[in-house]
Amino acid sequence: MRSKVDEVMFREEYPRPDYIRKNWQPLNGEWDFEIADGKSLGQSYYLHSDLLGVIEVPFAPGALFSGVSSLGNLKSVWYKRRFELSKQQASGKVFLNFIAVDYRSEIYINGQLVSINKGGSLPFSIDITQYVVEGENIVAVNALDDETDSALPSGYQGKSVKGGAPSVTGIWGSVWLEFASHSYIEDCFAYCKAGEIILKGAISAPLEGGYFAVEVSLEGKSLSSYRYKATKDIFLSIPLNSAPELWNVLNGKLYDIDILLKDASGNTADSVRIYTFFRNIEMVNNRLAVNGKPVIIRAVDDYCYYGGGGSTAPSADIIKQDFLKLISLGFNAVRPVQRIPEPIYLYYADVLGLIVLEDYPSYGMDFDLDSAAQNIQADWLNLAKRDFGHPSIIFRQPVYSECNNAQAKHAMYNLIKSLDSSRFVMSGGLAFSADIIDIDVTGLTLNEVLEKIIERKNGTYTTKREERTLRKRYPSLMDNNSYAAYPFIVSGIGQSFSSSNRDEENAALKNYRALTQAALSAGAAGYIYSALGDTPAWLSGLADINRDDKLSRGGELELQRINSG
Repeated sequence: MRSKVDEVMFREEYPRPDYIRKNWQPLNGEWDFEIADGKSLGQSYYLHSDLLGVIEVPFAPGALFSGVSSLGNLKSVWYKRRFELSKQQASGKVFLNFIAVDYRSEIYINGQLVSINKGGSLPFSIDITQYVVEGENIVAVNALDDETDSALPSGYQGKSVKGGAPSVTGIWGSVWLEFASHSYIEDCFAYCKAGEIILKGAISAPLEGGYFAVEVSLEGKSLSSYRYKATKDIFLSIPLNSAPELWNVLNGKLYDIDILLKDASGNTADSVRIYTFFRNIEMVNNRLAVNGKPVIIRAVDDYCYYGGGGSTAPSADIIKQDFLKLISLGFNAVRPVQRIPEPIYLYYADVLGLIVLEDYPSYGMDFDLDSAAQNIQADWLNLAKRDFGHPSIIFRQPVYSECNNAQAKHAMYNLIKSLDSSRFVMSGGLAFSADIIDIDVTGLTLNEVLEKIIERKNGTYTTKREERTLRKRYPSLMDNNSYAAYPFIVSGIGQSFSSSNRDEENAALKNYRALTQAALSAGAAGYIYSALGDTPAWLSGLADINRDDKLSRGGELELQRINSG
């Protein structure tokens, strides 16, 4: 039995553009598949028997393009597929890579368990060299999930909220193989300071007489080439021969760095391409300044729902086109709501110069549970490392606004600042620790918005007695004077409208103009429109569920004028 989309190869591009290996092999496409919920069959059965159906990876079951119609909270699913390795591929290092598997995954190669991974949204890589053979091999994945478990980060998946989207279980990002020699480059990254690029990392094993050939380029133009002796630990200082070009909002300048590890004879043992950037960010007079220039944040919430693809974009180009559309409408920032975006999403934001407000999928987590705190901390340890090299990421919101757990908000603020102090931490709802406050005005009238953003107070109360009760319950709650002095951004601006009703469109644009002007007049650092695209539960998107534009041409021009004001 073939899937509905067996004639289409989705997501053919290399999945990790911030760390590229040239020798790779995609594993997207048709996989064997079976839902194991409620079945008493053991692991051995799924490893050694044919699975009952097929699925199109990288789409989660329930997405139209997956070919699997099962919806809901799946708790155990199995995947399996065959792949071929040449003699040359099998003789070196072989890595199996996943962009995202939700939530706990057990990975098997040729019937042997090779890895157990936790974390539904972050990429991971497995060295499967000792388990593969020349010729045919079989990879199997058992994904275990339960979005009703309040210790797990699932964001808005399966939730009846404005950004609610269908449930996600199992593989929902690209899968691929990479190949290298037994001496290969690992954990390599770069950062910039004082007109030079610092390159750090390691190689897996000594390479007698080996050396690094490093080339730096900007927008396809080679700037410099260097040769360094290959040592176990990489710490290289690469000078620039000209003044650095800065990454700016809507003008993303990225320095590409090609690193080739060569043996004594000049043969390439491994090669990777990464990129880095020069930019400076700070808050000046409660507004963002990038490279010393003030920037008003004009952002859009992106619920990352892609119609037939569900929570997975059917192509990288769709992400790029979304961003280009936002820029044409006068926006300069995007917030992927309750999502850890995939590397390609961040790459296009980097290239196009969009600001990203990172919003961790913590909605519904119970931070009174030790396991919830452990899960979010483990994710952020990996996330801070993964996203260090993305200049687009300027703001981070680790804990959802409705969370009133003071300990959790304090702990996550301190953790994130200790991992990467260069970005700003955003807090919504009750504020305990923050660099910038997110004030949500969803569903409020203009007068209610004005009251909320002009007389800013930390909490929802109307009397002194209610305030005393609140502060008694939360002793570490930020006082109102401190709260009001912090930079703030106004979110939740938007109202439902349909593409066929111009009266609704005009009303939505009138509301948008009034609320954004009110926000900026009150001293806001910016605002966030909700949202880029519709979801099954939220219809205020600039595009519908299938990413088709909803605004008329006249409406687009009016929106652009408002954002340029």
